[in-house]
Amino acid sequence: MLRAAQDAGVLGGISSDLMQVEMESSEPEALMELFLGLGALSASMRGKAEPGQPAEAVLRAKPNDDTPLWSRSIVSGMFAAEADLTQIAEAVQTAFDLEDLPKLSSNAIEDIDWVSHVQQSWEPLMLGSGFKVLLPWHDGPSGGERDEDGRSVLRLEGGAAFGLGDHPTTQGAVDFLERSLADAAGETRVLDYGTGSGVLAFCAAHLGARVAVGVDVDEPSVASARRSCELCFPTQEEKRSALDFGAAPDDFADAPAFAAELAMQKGPFNLVVANILRRPLVALAPALAAAAAPGARLALTGLRGDLGDFEAI
Repeated sequence: MLRAAQDAGVLGGISSDLMQVEMESSEPEALMELFLGLGALSASMRGKAEPGQPAEAVLRAKPNDDTPLWSRSIVSGMFAAEADLTQIAEAVQTAFDLEDLPKLSSNAIEDIDWVSHVQQSWEPLMLGSGFKVLLPWHDGPSGGERDEDGRSVLRLEGGAAFGLGDHPTTQGAVDFLERSLADAAGETRVLDYGTGSGVLAFCAAHLGARVAVGVDVDEPSVASARRSCELCFPTQEEKRSALDFGAAPDDFADAPAFAAELAMQKGPFNLVVANILRRPLVALAPALAAAAAPGARLALTGLRGDLGDFEAI
């Protein structure tokens, strides 16, 4: 469990020198709150495990259960390097009415560019049988080109929108598009409802769809997809012109009329992909039907068997 101070913007870019302070506690959530009150930028807790042993199993069965998460917990607070360890220990002693000064461990955290560190840990992603997703900091071909393995490169800006292609449901949707567009791509109009990063619409355009439209209720995602369009097709005007992204209404009651108008302007759509969860899929069923051409193929790829989604649909 992790909690961050409300004013923790320093962690968004290049870090200042930091000190990690840790302590074993039988009241970890209260100690986390105390650490934050003493100026910690963040606080977290974990189960204590003996060296060489797996982490202790969680004891709490339900979120609202009062049972501790672990029988023994370690609380960690991330403080500025100049924080006074003795003052922190004295504050803990006073707050928890301890007889003795508590034992705190501390270690310096390396001063690194955390943004760059996270970026470098994000590997290029293979998507479907013919795509590779690269983010701006990845080396490699430009968007629209092929890599050494013959995969078409999709360049996404990353960060602002859901769905870079790493989730299995996105992979399944791309497989569907690759199969469906294998023969009749030039006459096919594709709608990606809940487009997120736009990755499915980009795949459809790469595969030769005549029209590929992505819509989402989240306007920042729509803006991100439009920016990524320039990254995906920097020199391919024909494919850029096949793409369009727009904001969908966040009220499900307004979605059918919106979809019908969209079908008149850009469709009707031979392929409709909706990589979103079951409840919005059920609520959007009239809208998806309004957007679809007679005999259209539909891919609903956000369903979960472990939650009974297939039976509910």
